Amino acid sequence: MIEIDVKADVRAATRWLDNVQRKQIPFALSYAINETAKEVQGGLAKEMSVFDRPKPATVKGTFIKRSTKANLEAVIGLKTRAQGTPTSEYLNAQINPGRREDKRSEILLQRAGILPAGYQTRPGSGARLDAYGNMSRGQIVQILSYFQTFGGISESGRFKGKTTKSRAINRTGAATGKYFIVPDGYAGLATGVWKRQGRKIEPILIFIKPAIYRKRYDFYGVANKIVRTSFVRQFDKALQYALSTAR
Repeated sequence: MIEIDVKADVRAATRWLDNVQRKQIPFALSYAINETAKEVQGGLAKEMSVFDRPKPATVKGTFIKRSTKANLEAVIGLKTRAQGTPTSEYLNAQINPGRREDKRSEILLQRAGILPAGYQTRPGSGARLDAYGNMSRGQIVQILSYFQTFGGISESGRFKGKTTKSRAINRTGAATGKYFIVPDGYAGLATGVWKRQGRKIEPILIFIKPAIYRKRYDFYGVANKIVRTSFVRQFDKALQYALSTAR
């Protein structure tokens, strides 16, 4: 789970204060923690500019678990549940360098026997893309439904023996219909899911070995910098307000 905590030790803050001041400390600390957490959330949203056309759901993909006077800790993290793929799933590789986790669509494709184990996907030239360059969820569902409806990959265009692109066009005609699978090792055809329209075929999903990502999204660096520069300012403001209104 990708999270950062903003918390405070009330004992250190109250050591030299009188009784009236001491009573206001938990409120001031909680307020400062929550305001700092909001600043962190805003900073993380701005940091999304490192990506090309991030979706609004990605920019707003963080959550805050707020502090209370009884629990002087706020948590800022990436959402794990949302419509579509959770931000925590596809941003992890951009925060912690290495192999990205499988997308939900890839897991479903693996379970359906379409995507081989150890592979991931990228859109092919014939894929339908949204405004942010991502493959249409509707087309993924369409592919899954197609192979389930037509009884699995073995009856939907899996090739046997060596073939070429021209032979593939001829062999995927009347019997295979709309989508077919090209396994690894066929001349002129990328491994993945292809679509046939008339005598034209085009790649929809390309099967690839997982890439190794470098860190692009400085989640922890941005968050820690804001905590260091903002918390004291927010606490001073909150404490002054609390003392001015104390009865």
